[in-house]
Amino acid sequence: MQFEWDDAKNQLNIQKHGIDFQDACTIFDAAVLEWEQADALSEHGEIRINALGVMRGYEVFAVYCERQNGQLFALFQYGR
Repeated sequence: MQFEWDDAKNQLNIQKHGIDFQDACTIFDAAVLEWEQADALSEHGEIRINALGVMRGYEVFAVYCERQNGQLFALFQYGR
């Protein structure tokens, strides 16, 4: 999979959670639990895919959507 994200959001996530999106993408190297959900707040009616996986022993919750060009946009939250 190929991912993209907003660099400003990535920096904010590093400050807030101590992990950048590049590292968080490694959850997809192993099995993850995924389920789809319609995004009621999206102007474009995007389907968001929720994923739960493990990175360095921590549970990672990711929300992403497929883009028209085939790339994925990822947002991550972390549980410790």
